[in-house]
Amino acid sequence: MINKILGIVFFFCTGISLTYAQSQEYGGIKGRITDNENLPLAGAEIIIENTEISTITDNNGFYNFEKLNPDNYTINVNYFGFTETHTPVQVSPEKFTTLNIQLEKGFTLGDLTVLGSLTGTAKALNQQKNMINVGNIISAEQVDQFPDDNMGDALKRVPGINVQYDQGEARFGNIRGTAPELSSVTMDGNRLPSAEGETRAFQLDLIPADMVQAIEVNKVVTPDMDGDAIGASVNLVTRSVPDAQRVRVDLSGGYNTVSEKVNYKGAVLYADRLFNKKVGVTLSGAVFNNFIGSENFEAEWKHKGGKNDEIYTDDFQVRKYDLQRLRQNYSAAFDYEINQNHRLKLSTSYNQRDDYENRYRLRHKKIKWNEKANEYTAEVRRETKGGVEKNARLERQKLKGFNLNGDHDFSFVKIDWGYIWSNASEERPLERYIGLRQKDVAVKPNFTDPRNVEVYPLDATDGTLNGFGLRELTQENQWTEETMKTAFINLKFPLAKGRYGNSLKVGAKFKFTDKLRDNDFYEYTPTDKKAFIADAIQNSIDQTVPDFMATNVPIGYFVTNSFLGGLDLQNQANFEKGKLNIEEIAGNYNAKEDIRAAYIRYNQKIGKQWLLVGGIRMEQTEVKYQGFITDIKNDAVTPTGTETQKFNNWMPSLLIKYSPTKLWNLKFGITNTIARPRYFDLVPYQIINQEDKEIKLGNPNLKPTQSLNIDLMAERYFKNVGLLEAGVFYKDITDFIVDERYTNYAYKGQTWDVFKRPINGGDAHLYGIELGFQRPLDFIAKSLRDFSLYTNYTFTKSTVKNFNIKGRKDDDLSLSGTPTHTLNTSLAYNTKKVEARISYNYASDFVEEYGEASFYDRYYDAVNYLDFNFGYNFSKKINAYLKINNILNQPLRYFQGEKERTMQVEYYGPKYKVGIQFNL
Repeated sequence: MINKILGIVFFFCTGISLTYAQSQEYGGIKGRITDNENLPLAGAEIIIENTEISTITDNNGFYNFEKLNPDNYTINVNYFGFTETHTPVQVSPEKFTTLNIQLEKGFTLGDLTVLGSLTGTAKALNQQKNMINVGNIISAEQVDQFPDDNMGDALKRVPGINVQYDQGEARFGNIRGTAPELSSVTMDGNRLPSAEGETRAFQLDLIPADMVQAIEVNKVVTPDMDGDAIGASVNLVTRSVPDAQRVRVDLSGGYNTVSEKVNYKGAVLYADRLFNKKVGVTLSGAVFNNFIGSENFEAEWKHKGGKNDEIYTDDFQVRKYDLQRLRQNYSAAFDYEINQNHRLKLSTSYNQRDDYENRYRLRHKKIKWNEKANEYTAEVRRETKGGVEKNARLERQKLKGFNLNGDHDFSFVKIDWGYIWSNASEERPLERYIGLRQKDVAVKPNFTDPRNVEVYPLDATDGTLNGFGLRELTQENQWTEETMKTAFINLKFPLAKGRYGNSLKVGAKFKFTDKLRDNDFYEYTPTDKKAFIADAIQNSIDQTVPDFMATNVPIGYFVTNSFLGGLDLQNQANFEKGKLNIEEIAGNYNAKEDIRAAYIRYNQKIGKQWLLVGGIRMEQTEVKYQGFITDIKNDAVTPTGTETQKFNNWMPSLLIKYSPTKLWNLKFGITNTIARPRYFDLVPYQIINQEDKEIKLGNPNLKPTQSLNIDLMAERYFKNVGLLEAGVFYKDITDFIVDERYTNYAYKGQTWDVFKRPINGGDAHLYGIELGFQRPLDFIAKSLRDFSLYTNYTFTKSTVKNFNIKGRKDDDLSLSGTPTHTLNTSLAYNTKKVEARISYNYASDFVEEYGEASFYDRYYDAVNYLDFNFGYNFSKKINAYLKINNILNQPLRYFQGEKERTMQVEYYGPKYKVGIQFNL
């Protein structure tokens, strides 16, 4: 079917190309709009005076008018925060006239002068104003105005987005009340692969916030965008080449209150146009060495049932993390202007994040009441996690790729094409664990305050390892890799211009993905256990720190990371290597996914006030997966064989934009989008943990999640760089995917303590309200002219129907990942010399994982973040700054069933950074 559709599109395009000849009497105008620093201005509105012909600049600031009668014209350019221009130009027959226009920053409106520091906001608002779809833009200059280090931290400022954290940095985003897997992250319109083995979601902390030109959050997608965007499509726009040389250097140092270590960062950007401006080059690089840490406790809650229904935990953990996060990011982009109608671009990027982590875990497992002894007992475990390189566990994530694009203007048709190769990987070489344990230890648990549960030894102890035996000594190598190859072509045909101007755009995209996970895992047994344990205890150290934020339970002594990393496990005289651990390697898999897409998009103007975009997109998906099944009887893993699945998705859409004045927009959209199942979920695997009696299964019968989306947004812009917006949205979601999880579950003749499998959980209705306001406060009083307010609020609510987990069908449930309230607000002070901003972010709690009953539901708790940044401009080229993150020391917290019942709480402490920036 897809081949037929692509054939129809091809012959349709060819037919139009052959019958649509350029008239010799026509000419045209094209060029680029930049600011006075020669940086491109995307989203600028360009109007031919005394006509109804207009256009919008693209992400690189380029524009063009074709099929113009030879004559003298005046070109008007409107851009908030910049002076309006009126430029005369003469159009000659049979050729394009090049007209590049440079706008001046700042303008005077009454007694208010809009300063250059607000140009980032101006750029974002201009792009948002001229978008046909509902969405938000974050410019590079805006990112600088907040104390955000990575993409996730920057995105949490956008209406309707809350983020989830890993080691104090934003990693995944929930957009408009949907889980991260229901949104996509693209770079220049093409989806990025994920380095994670069990999710499609892209790791936002892999790319620093200052490495892109802009971030586009497309909450409504058009037919020429990929359809896997139920929440939104987040597009990272790479830096374009300016029209003149630009050099930027950023140096900073910081301090983390948990690690008590100094961090540093260096970044450089060079851009220029060479060889008579025919060749453009942009080079950038950044290195960020960040020493961080966290303090944690975790508990898993159970209840006995019966009259008293005693609630208790039989598994209590205290964790301490020491982490060095070294991030490196490099990119290069080149463009070649063949002539004014044809341009080629080649870009490449390399991103690497190395996490050198040591974790020390105190675990009280199998906490139970001993009737005979009339006391609680538990198995106490002390585990050190480390590795060989730097005596730490190395997790190395990489994202690399290159992109070759072409843009061609034949007047009667504009063609752009591209080929993209991208690869994401995660490597954990020689990851080691050493675990010591002591059984039947008398303990005193305190369950009276479930928010701060504590478990102490019953008798006095110094927390040493005396009396402990060896539980495990393991070494593992992990490798996960995802490679995408994408090719696309788009053809745009201008049909008519003026009051009822219209155009037709058609195109096709092919994406071929390979994903695999290949881990190995071995256990080692010391040949002389007694001597080894004595040596390990001798090489232990107290990891207890004063004022541990997560709990009052002292974490105590652990084998040192240097002892663990220095062991020669290949020395057969000292260690016996066990068999490959089948329970661990059963999670290996490989997957192939081919997506073929075609679309038709039609744009229609109706006078100056109306713009309609209609079309349809079809995506055909073919997936092949193969995994392993744990065979406990034969102590082996068995390949599952290859499962194949094919499905087609037709996604019609209609978008309407009504602009009664230049400062008002009303945007409406009705669209269809999808989210494909996670790769690993489709693998027909079976993983068994025999010791803990846990079983996990894959599900090759999963269907893709689909959504019908309706959006309505009203926008009121202010000339002094401001916006008031209000909108509503609705999503009718079918076949969303969840993990069904049961305790004491009978499966294949055995009762399992935990049974887990992904399923199509049911359907959901999701609706929300978005409100936003940003503007200088001069309208309140002239004395407030240097202050500006940025604030937005989103309300989301979801209801689940046809829920597919036993015992939960009649429960009043919300969709996983739906916080009811999200709020952002910041107050800024800007003068020619000083820039200061205090920012607050709030998101309410939401359910993340469903259990067999509401008691077992896992929730991500509400967050309150307060950040501050201050900048001082010594000159136009030199700026110093101070940034403080997480002033309130907001922890990552999960709770089980009820808000007071903590499952996990993890503290990261405030972070401080000072730096200096040179714009040469």
